[in-house]
Amino acid sequence: MSTLGKVLLFVNVLLAFGVLFLASQDYAKRRELNTAALKYEIVMDGLAVEPVKDLGELDADTMAVTVTGPNGIATAKPVSKKVVDSVFSGVDTAFGGSGTPKTQLDEVNAVYTKLSQTVDGMANDAARVSFLCGSIDAKGFLVPGLLMTLSDTFEERQAVRNLFYRVPQQQLAASAKEARDRLKAKFDAVTTAPNPQRPEDVRKQVEEIKAKIAASPKDNKPKEELARLSAGGPAGPTGSDQERRVKIAQLLMQLNPAPLWQKRVALTVGLKTYLLAITEQVSRIEAIATQTRDARFADQQNHDVEYEQLASFALENSKLVDQQTRVADGLAKTLADDQAIFDKRTVQLNNLKQELAQLTAAVNAQLAAQKKVEADLFAVQREVGLTLRETGKLEGDLRAKEGK
Repeated sequence: MSTLGKVLLFVNVLLAFGVLFLASQDYAKRRELNTAALKYEIVMDGLAVEPVKDLGELDADTMAVTVTGPNGIATAKPVSKKVVDSVFSGVDTAFGGSGTPKTQLDEVNAVYTKLSQTVDGMANDAARVSFLCGSIDAKGFLVPGLLMTLSDTFEERQAVRNLFYRVPQQQLAASAKEARDRLKAKFDAVTTAPNPQRPEDVRKQVEEIKAKIAASPKDNKPKEELARLSAGGPAGPTGSDQERRVKIAQLLMQLNPAPLWQKRVALTVGLKTYLLAITEQVSRIEAIATQTRDARFADQQNHDVEYEQLASFALENSKLVDQQTRVADGLAKTLADDQAIFDKRTVQLNNLKQELAQLTAAVNAQLAAQKKVEADLFAVQREVGLTLRETGKLEGDLRAKEGK
């Protein structure tokens, strides 16, 4: 081979290595871009809600994530677990499940298990009610519990508040049980598959309850049932997959305000759903705040009216009390005067009793002396009588002898 051929061969080899190098760089860059795009899709759309049956049985190194295509339709696709783990790096690993959740329901179930263990491990029903519903601190301020934070409506907050505010000690067990049932219903609502018929079923249920109330206005059972329904009683499944995703996001994000937990929730449900959940939650909080202000305004008006009535009543009672006080003082003075007179008359009575006793003794003594005198006089009269009788007898005898 000529020198030129050798040179050209060497140049070709160098070009081949250059092409291989550029191809490897291009492949690595494309792979890096694909991974970045995949991470972006994971961050935006989150994990699958539950295991996807269409993907079959995935191995331990593969996970299903939800990806929204250009047409807006969400589909699930298998992704390497290492990629998902890299997205979830630096998030909370203590409050929810350990490690990266495989699905949103895995995270929900892990959180519910930890909450149940926490509640079951508490010392008594009072501690459970305080944790789940709320309490009143030493300064008289309300400390909201978990269910108060999870409440979707003003009526539900009021129902949860009624479970602990001024509840007798003997009713704490019932409040703790109802609080546990409400917490379970919150998680059951998102773990149950969506039911498109659910909104229509709820509407029919409300209409049936209202019909019962109209038919029997004095029957309190339908009214209590309607109050429980409006106060966030045991909830059924969601109406659609999107509603379910938003409800999962709302449930998880309200459990813990810590930044690392919020990051984990945002990655689990996806930033799109997380944003929808925040927007809807803001609307709910605004509605609750409006109802709270209206309730406070109505309560203030009632307070003002009641305060005026009570103030007038208190003023009238104050005047009556003053009047009765003066009467009581007069009666007390009269009683004191009567007591002084009574004491004086008592002393006089005792003195008269003593004088009577002395006089009685003197009279008794005089009567005894008089009796003795009368006895002596009677004896003298008896002797005089006997003497007169004897004298008469003698006179009779004398006349008889003179007559002879």
